[in-house]
Amino acid sequence: MRLNTGMVRIAVSLGIIGVILAGCSAIHNVEQNATSGFHSGFRSSFKSSFIKSCSAQAGATESLCGCVAATLERENTDDQLMKMSPDDPETGKELADAARACAATKANRTTISAPRSAGAQPGIDPARIDAYVTPYYDSKWPSIHVGTFSSGLASSNPKQVLATTGQMKKQWQRLSFSELYVGAIRLYNLGYRNEAVYWFYTAQYRARQVSILLDPAKVGRMGDPGFELQAAGGAFMQTVGTWINGYAFGNPNRLIATVRRVQREGRRIGDLHAIYPNVALVDRRRWPAANTRLADGMDSLITYLEQQKDAMPGSVPPMGRKRSSRI
Repeated sequence: MRLNTGMVRIAVSLGIIGVILAGCSAIHNVEQNATSGFHSGFRSSFKSSFIKSCSAQAGATESLCGCVAATLERENTDDQLMKMSPDDPETGKELADAARACAATKANRTTISAPRSAGAQPGIDPARIDAYVTPYYDSKWPSIHVGTFSSGLASSNPKQVLATTGQMKKQWQRLSFSELYVGAIRLYNLGYRNEAVYWFYTAQYRARQVSILLDPAKVGRMGDPGFELQAAGGAFMQTVGTWINGYAFGNPNRLIATVRRVQREGRRIGDLHAIYPNVALVDRRRWPAANTRLADGMDSLITYLEQQKDAMPGSVPPMGRKRSSRI
C-alpha cells in the first residue's frame, strides 16, 4: 500500500479536531479503571482507551489520535489527565492545539516523502487532485482499478466520466468506498466540487464502516485482504482529503448539510459481503449496533463545525471551475 499526498494543508486538521474531541470521553473510563495510582498502568490504559475512542469517530485516523494522546501524556500529570472533560473549554483548547501540532508534524513528514509532488512541482495544484493509492488509483494517467466502473472513470472524455458517475448513482448502495473515493476525485477534477464533497464523505463513512466490521482475528498482516482494505481507507482519506476539505471548509453551512446527509444515509447498511467478498466480517447480527455507534459518532464533527463555522474562512483560494452539484 503506497500513498502520495503532495503538500498537505494544515487546514485539513480543522475537521479532524472536532472528532478528536470525542476521544476525550475515554478519559473518564480510564479514571474508573485506574487503581492505586499506578502511573504506568494508568498511562497505558489512558493511551489505549483514548486512541480506541478517538479513532472510532468518522474522520479520525489512528495515527493522528495516537499523536494527540502522546502529546497529552507528555504535557500533563496523571491527575490533570483524569480531570479532563470534553465539556471543559480548557480541555477542548488543549485537544485542538495538540491536533494542530500533530497535523503540522505529519504534513512536514509527508511532504519530504513525496518526491513526485515536491520535486516535479513547487506546490499543490488546487484545481486538480494529484495522488495515488495503489492499486486503486494513480492520477498520472489516470490509472484506475476499482472494478466495473474503472474504464468509464478513467476516460479522457468528460462526458463519459459523467455518464459513468451517473450509472454509479443508480447503484449507490452497492458501491465500495474505493469506487466512491475515485468517483470523488474525477468529479472534483472536472469541476463538480460540491458533488465531489458528498462522494468523498460517503466514501469516508463506508471505509470506516467496513473497518469496524472486519473480524479483528482475521484482518491479517500487510498483503492480506483485510489489512490492505483498512490501509486503503486511511490512504484515500489522507490524500484526497487534502483537496476536498480545502474546498469544503470554505462553505461550512454546506459542509454541515453534507455531513448530516451522509450520517443519515449511512445508517442503512449495504450488502457488505457482496461489496467486499474477500474479507472476513464479524457476525451480521453485530452490524446494526456497530453502525449506529459510527453514525452517532458523527455528531461530534457536526457540533464542532456548527460551533466553529463563524471562525472559518468564508471562501477559499480559487480552485478551478465550480459547476453544479447535479450530474
